[in-house]
Amino acid sequence: MAHLWIATGDGGHAVLALERAEHALPAGPWPFTADAPAAATLIRVDARDTWALVARDERVRVNGVAIPAGLAIVADKDEILVPGVPPMWFSTETIARISDAPALDGRALSCPRCRRTIEVGTPAVACPSCRVWHHQTPELPCFTYDAAPCGACGERFDLDGAFRWCPDEL
Repeated sequence: MAHLWIATGDGGHAVLALERAEHALPAGPWPFTADAPAAATLIRVDARDTWALVARDERVRVNGVAIPAGLAIVADKDEILVPGVPPMWFSTETIARISDAPALDGRALSCPRCRRTIEVGTPAVACPSCRVWHHQTPELPCFTYDAAPCGACGERFDLDGAFRWCPDEL
C-alpha cells in the first residue's frame, strides 16, 4: 500500500497510508483540514499502486519541478511540495503483513516456496519487494519458513517489520 511521509515540525516524519483511491492535499495551514481547498489530489490509477498527482495550484512541485499540465505520475521516493505544507514524500514500500489472499484476474496464485496453490481468502503474505504471494498458515508458513528469504526474489523481510526507507536517508 502506498503512503506519504510528511515532515513534522520536530525534524521527524509522520506516515499517512493511502488507503482510499483519492487523497486531497490541501494547501496550508498545517495540519490538513477537511474544509481546506485542495491544492492537489493524489489519485490511484490502478491496482498495482500507480498514483497520479493532479495539481490545481501551479506552485505544487514534484522533486522541485513544476508539474506540466497539472498532472504527474508519482514514483517511489518522489518529494511532493504543496504551498504552505511541510514537504511530503510518496512511497510504494509496503510491510510484510498477513492478509487474505486475493483473487487476481481469475488466476490461481501459486506459492513460490511450496509450489502449491494459494486459495482465495486464506492467510497469505505478499513480498514487499516483488509482491509475490506466499502461504502463511500454521500448516504452511511459507513466508516465514526458517527465516528464509522470499521464494521469488530472494529479499528478506520480517513479518510485520518496519519500513526500510524514510526521507531521512535523502
